[in-house]
Amino acid sequence: MNHRFTPVAALLAFGLAAHLSFGQDRYTVSEEDANGPGSPRVVVLRDSVAGVEAAVAPSEGGELSSYKVKFNDQWIELLYRARDYSSRPGFRGKAMQLWPAVGPQYPVGTIPKASCGDGTYPVAGKTYPMPCHGFAKTLPWNEITRSADDKGARVTVELRDSDATRRFYPFAFKVDTTYQIANGQRSLNYVVTSDPSNKEALRALAPLVYDGGVWVRSGSAAIQASSCSRCVSS
Repeated sequence: MNHRFTPVAALLAFGLAAHLSFGQDRYTVSEEDANGPGSPRVVVLRDSVAGVEAAVAPSEGGELSSYKVKFNDQWIELLYRARDYSSRPGFRGKAMQLWPAVGPQYPVGTIPKASCGDGTYPVAGKTYPMPCHGFAKTLPWNEITRSADDKGARVTVELRDSDATRRFYPFAFKVDTTYQIANGQRSLNYVVTSDPSNKEALRALAPLVYDGGVWVRSGSAAIQASSCSRCVSS
């Protein structure tokens, strides 16, 4: 049978191919050095149409290392000390993962010596130390998956319990954070999973409030021994 490929069919095929190519090219995910050779590696998510780019550093607490938008044909960085992993002192900037504590955890009824120093909290009659804003920000996370399609670009990083975490947090757990760029917007999705072997519910520690000269706890969330999607402290 003789098939004829008419000009109209050719135009339709070209339009379909262009559409598919556009959908695949808009969102990309790649990997590069954060700031030159020897610096931590970052996973870069980009929306080339909306002009939005996010860089995630799995080895540096799984943090958002950079967030840029394109304005007047120039990329504008929105985060302080973005991609900067030098040893200079001061606030390290970027967007750290604050888990399992937000803010300080000073012993209730005490007057702290620092505004964001190391504190303590109780679990089952024992006292455990807790750095200000938690320990997740200083530990390496593992990249679980990355992908880009016509719906967006995304990467998932994960932190699991280890000897390093159990010093501060006597629980078996995993935390998965998915960063996504889609339609010109950045989103984060957190999934906290508690292992059934835990005898106590996980603690998500809220900041303390200075009241009448002492610190009092403003609230906390208990995460039971099951998967808890988008769990946050309250």
